Amino acid sequence: MAASINKEQIIELVSKYRDILVLVALLALAGWGYTRMQSTLSMTVEDRIRMEVEGVKGGGGKSEALDSTKLVENLEGKRSLAVYTRVKNPFGTPAEQLRLRQEVQQLYQKGEDLFKAEKYEQAIQQFNRLVRLDVTETRIEYPVRPSEYIRMAEQRLNLRNLETTLAQVRQNSEQAAALVSSSPERAIDLYEPALMALKNLVEADPQGEAMGPDRFKEVSGLATEMEQTVTKLKRDRLGSGFNQVTVALSTAAQQGAGNATTLLPVLGQAREILQEAQQVDPDSSVVPAARRTELQTLVENTDKMLVDSAEAVAEQVRTSVANAIGQGDFNTANSQIKSFAALCSRHTDNGILATGQVEILSSYLSAVIGTAGKELTQLTEALSKGDLASYDEAKKEALLGQVAQALTLGPLLTERDRTQLLQLEDKLRRAKPKPTLNTAYDLISFNRSGNRYRITLKSKGDGKDIPLTLELKKKDPSGFVLGQVDSKKRTVILSKLPEYALSEFQIP
Repeated sequence: MAASINKEQIIELVSKYRDILVLVALLALAGWGYTRMQSTLSMTVEDRIRMEVEGVKGGGGKSEALDSTKLVENLEGKRSLAVYTRVKNPFGTPAEQLRLRQEVQQLYQKGEDLFKAEKYEQAIQQFNRLVRLDVTETRIEYPVRPSEYIRMAEQRLNLRNLETTLAQVRQNSEQAAALVSSSPERAIDLYEPALMALKNLVEADPQGEAMGPDRFKEVSGLATEMEQTVTKLKRDRLGSGFNQVTVALSTAAQQGAGNATTLLPVLGQAREILQEAQQVDPDSSVVPAARRTELQTLVENTDKMLVDSAEAVAEQVRTSVANAIGQGDFNTANSQIKSFAALCSRHTDNGILATGQVEILSSYLSAVIGTAGKELTQLTEALSKGDLASYDEAKKEALLGQVAQALTLGPLLTERDRTQLLQLEDKLRRAKPKPTLNTAYDLISFNRSGNRYRITLKSKGDGKDIPLTLELKKKDPSGFVLGQVDSKKRTVILSKLPEYALSEFQIP
């Protein structure tokens, strides 16, 4: 007999299991919601856009015009824009970040201590090194920005050296005045640093409170007078210089993009002289507007020609830089890179130029770092063995010049490149022979007592006597070491580690 359930039985069943049924319904609803949410969250950007495009289709399968602005607004409203964006840390891995932060903090603290001790030259050096590592000055929360410390230190240094600076300014001014008629270019080269020094003095004490009203009037008057002189000299040379650059660029451009390594530096000169014309000849009284327009058009056409032949241009620069490096001519290599980088900076969307710049820069830096690193190793080994004959000061200075020049590439360098160059620069500066002990001390007395020697040295710095009791070839806690005693020659060899190298003294 078939079982049957009437209405009353259903009501009774529902009443009896009401709580359980409600719970089951809620769980089912939650499961459905979770599935929908997971489906939405797991969508790729392409799926999301496809879904939005489907949503704006009209009836009958006919698609309406897609409003991109509305689409983006819908996407942002449903899901944060940050979800679609992957931010790459420009400063390297977390480990590199931590190491650089620690180095920056150490440099900052050292620079701050030097500034407070009024050792402004050393403070500037420390803060400059810091800024090279942290160009954006954002690695840590600086109480006072490093660049601001540099500015304040330079100001105080300028005021401290006021008389010395003015003496140098007068000397430069006299030399420049004697060259104005015969060599105006050389005169400008002498006037400009003197003018900058005067401007720095005025900027350091804009109200004349530190230097006094009379001296301030003198300094500011000299600055005004010298600026007028420099402007006049630049105006005088502007006409002929403008013609020369125009002819040089026109001649080089006629040879086409195949002459890129010649064109690039001349193109840079043309841009510079156009800028100078705006600064020293704003009324176009020296160089007429028509001639400026002519050069500007030539600059723009040349620039376009080079970009249109980007692949050939990049290859020419690559070959030129490689040849210069092969000949050890890092100056030419650096100059070529800067000229090419100027072109790249004006066309950042050109992938061929960007790729070429990265490859060329990488080969140049590898050569600079590799050459300096190899020489540094040889220098260090020679010095550690006391082989002073192998120490070449001129060669070391040349290497330091190459490293310093590479650092002038500034924004083109990665954090890793900049760090390597700075470390090389620091190590090269430190790689030098230690002074001998007799440059700092005189031997006053020397007596033997058993297996020990009683010695008295006198400091050449403060004239103080330093009594010592040393055993042969054993380092004293003060750092002094007795290396050898020659009774026949009545000489002894002493050193103080690590500041001073071995030195022979005559026994009194």
